[in-house]
Amino acid sequence: MDQDADPELAELLARTEEATTAFMRGEMDRYLELTGHVEGFTLCNPGATRSSWS
Repeated sequence: MDQDADPELAELLARTEEATTAFMRGEMDRYLELTGHVEGFTLCNPGATRSSWS
């Protein structure tokens, strides 16, 4: 997809890249500024199994 053809998509991808970088660096305040999580949202470990969620 040509990002130049859709400026809104390009902005979303840039913000997502910045948020991911902040998350990986442990900069959670910056990550949360860039992402729109609802109240009560919990980010789970992607390697977690259902039995480990309790």
